[in-house]
Amino acid sequence: MAEFMRDTGSALTPQKHAYDIFKQYILTYAFNTMTGKRGSGKPIIIDDTTFKGKDAGDTGRYHFIPQYTGAGITGQNPTIRGNEKTLDEFYMDLKIDQIRQAFAYRGKMTDIRTIWNIREEHKRQLANWFRRETEMNLIKALTGYITDGVTELTGSEIDSTALVTGEGRCFRPDYANDKFSTVSVSAANSTNSAILSAIDAADTMNTEILDNLQDLAKTAGKYPIAPIHCKDGVERYMLVVHPKAAVALRQDPRWEKRVLASYTGAKALDGDPIATGAVGVWENIIVKEANYILTAEGSGKKIARNLLLGADAAVLAYGEQMTYLEDNDTYEHRFSTQASEIRGIKKLSFDGTDLNVAQVVCAI
Repeated sequence: MAEFMRDTGSALTPQKHAYDIFKQYILTYAFNTMTGKRGSGKPIIIDDTTFKGKDAGDTGRYHFIPQYTGAGITGQNPTIRGNEKTLDEFYMDLKIDQIRQAFAYRGKMTDIRTIWNIREEHKRQLANWFRRETEMNLIKALTGYITDGVTELTGSEIDSTALVTGEGRCFRPDYANDKFSTVSVSAANSTNSAILSAIDAADTMNTEILDNLQDLAKTAGKYPIAPIHCKDGVERYMLVVHPKAAVALRQDPRWEKRVLASYTGAKALDGDPIATGAVGVWENIIVKEANYILTAEGSGKKIARNLLLGADAAVLAYGEQMTYLEDNDTYEHRFSTQASEIRGIKKLSFDGTDLNVAQVVCAI
């Protein structure tokens, strides 16, 4: 009986396809310039060690030790011994599960009857599907729609669940008396229902709230939001906004003048991938646009839950990175491809506080 055999190292082996698909989507998804290893100073952590050897459904644990900010030992008389301080340690559990997609075609003449290379088209479709799915899942996790790494809010939970943890992690604009101000939203009132009740259609994204975000990131809540490390040595934050919020910013009379000045004063960002595709830079806030920012609507109003990100805001944890399989049933003339990953995505939350992400909710 004659059998097909593929040489070792062939470019057509499933492992090679898996690497190609993973590389294609991870390098092109919306957060690619904001992704790095833990300690890289990027908003999204890729972790392939915590869950190494674990399977779908397993839970791993992330640890956090906050920076100590108490008083030092002053004067010559007090001794060090007996006056040492202790560090607090907190943890967050994260679950992983399998995510996969597959395509198939039938008929031995299919390849001949189409202008497509079916295998290559399947690979392209798989890469694009995983790219889009990863973008949406990251936004859902950062917004609080993914609660444990894999489980999503559904039904009435979406509007009734508090989507931030801790105080100083949700803000919204308020337009009254012909001017904007920034309002802090408590964790208990961060539900879609509560915000829709409190917000007005005029409370749109604006430059006044951008003026306040940098200070709010440093001072609001139990822990400051850790800034992103940029190439020019300046510490900045990333504001990821809905396309309609970006339009509102561009229509703000202060926007063009100040953004142009910011770009002129921050030339070093031109070579920094973190600012690639930015709508603009406002002081030390890099503004980017994302298609999948989550929205909610009710009572004739619609809101966007824009995201203010610092370093280490969320983790994308892999138990198993991309695997790719082909199934060729010769007798049925059926060819199928499948790609799968075992992973979980969650915003980092320790000690009752979302660590390095806040929401900036506005009307759109």
